[in-house]
Amino acid sequence: MERKNPKAAASALRNVKIVHTVAWAFFAGCIALIPFMAWRRQFTVGDIYLPLWIATYDKQIFGTLFVAGIFYTLVQWMRA
Repeated sequence: MERKNPKAAASALRNVKIVHTVAWAFFAGCIALIPFMAWRRQFTVGDIYLPLWIATYDKQIFGTLFVAGIFYTLVQWMRA
């Protein structure tokens, strides 16, 4: 692929990296905050809203999605 404007490509890449870094920092911060809030007893599992049908079958639903994700990743890895 021929690059017609290297400055535009470099600028686009820099913008993608910035957006990615901000998104990563946000989600990493959320994940890091959960144990701290639980330790301070300001957050409990009961504070999370889940519809009853998801709360009832959450292990089956998310366990299946997790295994399917691993399987898909392995298949893609083997094909590469």
